[in-house]
Amino acid sequence: MGQHVEEDIERTAFQVSFTEDVFAVAPDLYVGLIAAPLVKNLDQNSEVEALLSHMEQEIADTGLRTEAISELPTIAAWRKVYSQFGAKPARYPCAAESLIRRVVEHGSLPRINTMVNLCNAISLKCRTPIACCDISDVDQLTVRKAAGTEPYLPIGKPDQPDYPAEGEIIYSDGYGRAHSRRWNWRQSDTIKATDQSQKLLFTIEAVHKDAKVLVEATTSLLYELLQPFTEEGSCSMAFIHSGSPSQAFVLHQPGGEAAHDRLSSEIGAGEERTG
Repeated sequence: MGQHVEEDIERTAFQVSFTEDVFAVAPDLYVGLIAAPLVKNLDQNSEVEALLSHMEQEIADTGLRTEAISELPTIAAWRKVYSQFGAKPARYPCAAESLIRRVVEHGSLPRINTMVNLCNAISLKCRTPIACCDISDVDQLTVRKAAGTEPYLPIGKPDQPDYPAEGEIIYSDGYGRAHSRRWNWRQSDTIKATDQSQKLLFTIEAVHKDAKVLVEATTSLLYELLQPFTEEGSCSMAFIHSGSPSQAFVLHQPGGEAAHDRLSSEIGAGEERTG
């Protein structure tokens, strides 16, 4: 009986790594990861919509001015890191700064889809970048400095490949493709989350002095909020930092139910929660 269960389970390994040269630029970097291989119920968006509207109102209620956004501790830290790898933060702000600026200047964010809207809501709350990536067409993700030869497909323009500058920090896969520009400034068309996406990786990144506290709390919050949209027991979370720069997941996908747990940490011990 046990052998029959083993044969019915499809396993897919997935690894996320950050290279040493990234930590050299951002020594306080702390990253939360949530792997969700069985996303569902994406039509049930009313609570997410209400949450995003609430977070937009919270930003408005602070009276935050456009010129003060760059002074927020989390954003100021990202600006410093961007400058260190050659990106001009005033022209290419991190994802969280772009969201906050849009709300301050226009009052609200565009509604994309349930998972993107959820990430945007929590990003407004914690003021650091949060992304959801469709990993159905990638074998792994490594955050590293670009060689400059990695093809990048812009969102909405997959037939117009672009290339990162040499030394630019990117998300890349095992096929040599770039899936972001200027770290988390833009995603690629390949990994953008849509309302059809089912296999997602969520990333919560911070680079300021207290990044660990913020990222662990935010990752736990997002993990709980994802439960209505994922198969029971299918999500797991882990953390990456300078002492543990790589995490590997095994995605278990049986026919009716799913169990998903982290396989290992390449360097150091990460933390995991499965529920």
